[in-house]
Amino acid sequence: MPIVSPTHPLRDAEIRGVSIAERANVSARKQDRGIGWATITDEAGYFKMKVDVAVYDMRIRALGFSREEVSGIVVTEGETTTVNFTLERAPAGYIAGLVTDVHGTPIEGAFVDASCLVIGHTIGYAFTDPTGHFNIRIQVGTYQMIASAPPRFQSDFASDVVVLRDETTTVSFRLPCDR
Repeated sequence: MPIVSPTHPLRDAEIRGVSIAERANVSARKQDRGIGWATITDEAGYFKMKVDVAVYDMRIRALGFSREEVSGIVVTEGETTTVNFTLERAPAGYIAGLVTDVHGTPIEGAFVDASCLVIGHTIGYAFTDPTGHFNIRIQVGTYQMIASAPPRFQSDFASDVVVLRDETTTVSFRLPCDR
C-alpha cells in the first residue's frame, strides 16, 4: 500500500465527462499547487482520468470549437466526479478560389492547404473540383496557404490570408508547369 503524504496523496479519485468534440484536449490543474493531468477525448467525446483528491480548475480545447474553462471542481476520495462540457463552434468563415495553370486552364484535383501561422499545422484543406474551384470552411484567423498538383505542376503559395466571421475570402492560385 502506498504511503499517503501531503506531497503525494493517493490517486483514488476519478474525473470523467463528455463533450461534443472528439480528440479534444482536457486538462485538470490543482488549485493549490498547479500540478495537473491531461487527456484527450475519444471518438465519442468521452474522457476520464485518475487524479488526486483535490480541487481542480479544468479546461477543454478542440479544433473548431471555443475553449471552455470550469473552476472549483471538487474531487473526493473513492468517488467519480463528472464534468460535462458544452462546447460552441468557433466563429468561422470560408476560403474559396480557383486553381489554374499559368495559361488560365483550371486544374482538377489540386490539393489546397490552409495552415495556421500561430501553430504551423494544417487547419483546413480541399481538393479542387473539375472546374478548378475549391471551398474550405475554416475558423476565423490568418492562414498561410499552398496549392499543389504534382507531378505536372509546381506549387503556389499565399500568405496572410485573413478569414472573417461568416465571410468568404477569395484566393486564386496559378501553378507553373513542372518540366
